[in-house]
Amino acid sequence: MKKRKVSLSLLLMLCLATVLATALVAQEDTNGLIVPSEIIGSIKQVRVNFSLLLIETPQQSEMTISIETDTKITVDGKAGRLRDLKEGQMIKATLRDHSSEALTIEVN
Repeated sequence: MKKRKVSLSLLLMLCLATVLATALVAQEDTNGLIVPSEIIGSIKQVRVNFSLLLIETPQQSEMTISIETDTKITVDGKAGRLRDLKEGQMIKATLRDHSSEALTIEVN
């Protein structure tokens, strides 16, 4: 029962994050084209098993970022993996337009 509540909570959180990300992420350039968004914040939680990062932005809002198989992760200029990311690290994430899916994650 407890596992089910956690799974349901995680699913609801991911759905909410996706809806919020869709509203916040898409930005238009001067030609009206959708461009990827950049998010800067600190890692609050790394969910390796679910390929998710929970990020806190400088505005004190939280955002869930989905790590995809093609997400490029760099740590101190070198290729990294999701397992290399730790709570408290500052990151810059480039997100796919209209989603919370990460194209790139950079830790410096």
